[in-house]
Amino acid sequence: MSGPPSLADLRQLLAARFPSSSPRADAVVRSGVPTLDEALGGGLPGAAFTELVCPAASVGGSLILGSLLAATRRARQRLALLDAKDGFAPDEFPPADLEHLVWARGGGLDLKAVWAAADLLLRDPHFTVVVLDLRGCSERELQRTPGNTWYRLHHALESSAAAGLVLSPGATVPPARHRFHLDAPLAAAAWTTDRDDLLAGLRPRHDRQRVSLARSA
Repeated sequence: MSGPPSLADLRQLLAARFPSSSPRADAVVRSGVPTLDEALGGGLPGAAFTELVCPAASVGGSLILGSLLAATRRARQRLALLDAKDGFAPDEFPPADLEHLVWARGGGLDLKAVWAAADLLLRDPHFTVVVLDLRGCSERELQRTPGNTWYRLHHALESSAAAGLVLSPGATVPPARHRFHLDAPLAAAAWTTDRDDLLAGLRPRHDRQRVSLARSA
C-alpha cells in the first residue's frame, strides 16, 4: 500500500485542480464581513498578517471564518487552514464552501511542529489565503514563542504574497499589520438569527494598523 501523498504531490494536485495565477502582494481578499473589509480598505492584505483575537468561543471567530470560506469560494480563490487544535467543524458549513479548502489538522502536535507546518503552507504559491487557527492553544505558550518565529513566518508569507489571517486567543502576532479584537459574545438569539444579519452586526475592534514591513530581498 502506498504511503500518504508528499507535499510535492499535493502541490501538483492543487496546480492541476486550480490553475489560476498566484496571488499578488498588492491584492486584497474580501472576507465578506462588511465592517472588517471596510476597516481593511477592501479586504485582507496580501503578503501580510491580519490577527483576529477571539478570547472566547462565542465571539464570532467561526462566523468570520465561514464568511471567508464562502467569499473565497465565490472568487475561485484557494484557502489553506492550519487548524492547530482540531477545532474546525466542517459539518457546520455548506459542502460547496469547502471544495477549495485544504485543511491541515494539527491536533496532538506541539507548537514547534505547528510552526513548521505553517512555514510550508505560507510559502506555497497555490494559496490566496492561509488561515492559522490558534484558538484553543495555551495563551501563555503562544506568548512564549520567540518573536523571530513570527518574523520568519512573515517572510514566508511575503514569498507567496498570500493573505495571512491568524485567529488567536490573545494578542500573539508581533508583525501583524492589522489586529482586531472580538470582545462581545454573540447573544443567545444568534442561534436563530440569519447569518448575513449576524455578519452585518459584528463590530471587531481595530486596535492596530502598522505600515507594511519592508519586503525581504
